[in-house]
Amino acid sequence: MLAQSCKHGTQQDETGRSPLPCPSPTPTRARVAEGHVHGAASCRCAKPQRPGHELAGPPLPSSCGLWTDQSRKHVFNTITALWMTDRDTYQEGAMPNLCIYCGSSSGFHPDYQHAAVELARLMVTQGWNLVYGGGSIGVMGIMADAVMAAGGKVIGIIPEFLATREVMKDNCTELFVTDSMHSRKRQMMELSDAFVALPGGYGTLEELLETMTWKQLGLHNKPIAVLNTRQFFTPLIGQIDHLVAEGFVRPEHRLLLRVATTPVELLEQLSLPPEPPLKKWFNTPEI
Repeated sequence: MLAQSCKHGTQQDETGRSPLPCPSPTPTRARVAEGHVHGAASCRCAKPQRPGHELAGPPLPSSCGLWTDQSRKHVFNTITALWMTDRDTYQEGAMPNLCIYCGSSSGFHPDYQHAAVELARLMVTQGWNLVYGGGSIGVMGIMADAVMAAGGKVIGIIPEFLATREVMKDNCTELFVTDSMHSRKRQMMELSDAFVALPGGYGTLEELLETMTWKQLGLHNKPIAVLNTRQFFTPLIGQIDHLVAEGFVRPEHRLLLRVATTPVELLEQLSLPPEPPLKKWFNTPEI
């Protein structure tokens, strides 16, 4: 059964009966138990799924609402506080959830698919859970299928409008359907302890760069890496080096991205201690 998020600030229960006030626009859980009551103590439909990650304070706007200055300030301050706490309490090895950014296409060369399968098997062997975009096609589907085949846990997060386009994988261990791409990325960040990008398209690159940007801004200090199968990310790495050479990225911020050529090396990279705290990313006179 699917819990449906109304875009106009109301929410229907799984039977389609009377609309209920939406507690918030945060992601709703796709699988809802019989007799579930929205808003009850056991309800997790509108709450982040990790303890201590709740956003208390002014309600966020629905997709048909408007952001106020108060909402913007509250969200920024709350997320900053939560992820700064993550950075301060980081412990090596305590990273059960690995977020994989990857494409809904498989690519032309079988090496991309083989690397995804190998990484999936190694992840499960080393105790990682998979957090990913919730699709069943392309590298996304290959990755999720391989993790589940190896006995691992798969957490899928997909926006409602992509549920059919990316053929939502409805047999994930846990599946969340969100009201927007922004909600999807936010929940993926909240649930994950490290981030990896496999070869993919625009969406994969956008997710990778946003995760790096948030780390640059000090909003988290979780490991970020790419699996450079067939030198796929080498041009992007060159572009980042060019940004540093031209003065648009600080040299120390180049260290935000870890690079590996094999799944074994990738997981070794993620096990390394976090980078030292970064200096501010701008100079006061430049504001």
